[in-house]
Amino acid sequence: MGGPTLLPAVDCCPRGASPLGPNAEEFRRLALKRIKDKYDFRVHLIVYLAVNALIVLSWAVTGNLLTLKEGEELTFFWPIFVIVGWGIGLVVHWYSVYFAPSYSEEQIQREMRKLMR
Repeated sequence: MGGPTLLPAVDCCPRGASPLGPNAEEFRRLALKRIKDKYDFRVHLIVYLAVNALIVLSWAVTGNLLTLKEGEELTFFWPIFVIVGWGIGLVVHWYSVYFAPSYSEEQIQREMRKLMR
């Protein structure tokens, strides 16, 4: 009473067939690849943040923020080179995972035929 009504499962396909048709295995492979790519990007992002935090901390400890005496100036913030350089790579990785085009089997086959000529 008051809960969702469950409908019986309807078998949309013959036994052993996929609702995606004959390309089900290809869709599965692509789905697994996308999941792996997204996971790899998240790992890359975490490593980027952790390593750059340690680099900034080392900059701060070695004669900068934490040991600064009155009247002294900060030294040049050299970690910016690592942060920006690696950040560019991280942005490219992000784009390739979330916005890069996917290629159809037809496009792949056409390119393979061109290569075989």
